[in-house]
Amino acid sequence: MTTTIPSPCADVCRLDGATGFCIGCLRTREEIKGWKNMTDDLRVQVIVQRAQREVTAKAQIHGPRMPCGATSPAHIASMASTASTANVATASRAAHTPQTEGAANA
Repeated sequence: MTTTIPSPCADVCRLDGATGFCIGCLRTREEIKGWKNMTDDLRVQVIVQRAQREVTAKAQIHGPRMPCGATSPAHIASMASTASTANVATASRAAHTPQTEGAANA
């Protein structure tokens, strides 16, 4: 099988006991072992999951109570998703909001 999606391996191959993810690439042992035989669709899914896994791994490192008041990895992920949505909405509004004459000349 020809590899078209490159491996996310970061050459830091050590599995975290708390999360089960490699600390370098955030894949599971099964995903690492099966990478060469995965379809491109499955590889893309693994890569997309890395962002959520990073949130989970950071929550494990920092403990159950984060400085922002979040109490669980799911809460943290929810906050990250909300922030991302808010950032997209803000950027969209900014792109479609006409500037006033004074702001355009500033």
